[in-house]
Amino acid sequence: MTENISQNDRILPTPQKKMDSGLAVAEAWHYVVPFAVFLIGTQAESYAVDADGKTIGETYAAIYCLKIIAVVIALGFCRKSLADLVPIPTAKVIVVAILTGAFVTAFWIGLDGLYPGLPESMGKRSAFDPTSLGGLWRTLFMIFRGLGLVVVVPIIEELFTRDFLLRFVSGTDWQAIPAWKFNTTAAFVSTAIFVSGHPEWLPALLCGMLWIWLLGWSKSVSAVVISHAVANLGLGLYSVITGDWHYL
Repeated sequence: MTENISQNDRILPTPQKKMDSGLAVAEAWHYVVPFAVFLIGTQAESYAVDADGKTIGETYAAIYCLKIIAVVIALGFCRKSLADLVPIPTAKVIVVAILTGAFVTAFWIGLDGLYPGLPESMGKRSAFDPTSLGGLWRTLFMIFRGLGLVVVVPIIEELFTRDFLLRFVSGTDWQAIPAWKFNTTAAFVSTAIFVSGHPEWLPALLCGMLWIWLLGWSKSVSAVVISHAVANLGLGLYSVITGDWHYL
């Protein structure tokens, strides 16, 4: 009897470990899929051009709207990740989040032209001017652009870069690690991934560092989402008011 128990003890942990690993992968998809869908949709936008390389307005607008719809659907299927957005931050944290978001808008615009840019081969903004669209297409695109800019992007980008990645890199048992318990390596990887997705590398670097600080200080993923939303809203309003679309 003792020998049989000993053998079972040696056999049982193996499938248990596989189940744990499989669960961790399944959980990871809740963060990865919406972000991946967004990136695929963004890549698809580059095909909305004619033979001369000029953007075809209606085609670009249609692809963008479909992209946002696809991401929202992906979020619906992967809604488990949204649980990381609760509880709602305190009033003090919300105020700080709003102020940091406004600060990001200010230096993102203020630093423009003061640092060397990246080669276009490494990515560039679409800088699409929605006023080139007519009637219904313009209205539809502006609605979806606003939804994407202020709601969808802040949620999926923060859940992936400053929630999932920070925990995933910080330890193998990443599900048990709060996002604000990240280590230095995780902070570096998360910030590097964030910067790589933005042609404005210097503001993105400063922004990534600021939001890493905000997460550590507030202990709230929602606080960073709010700050991101405010920053994007500021850039969006600036673009609408000035007609300068190269930040979007």
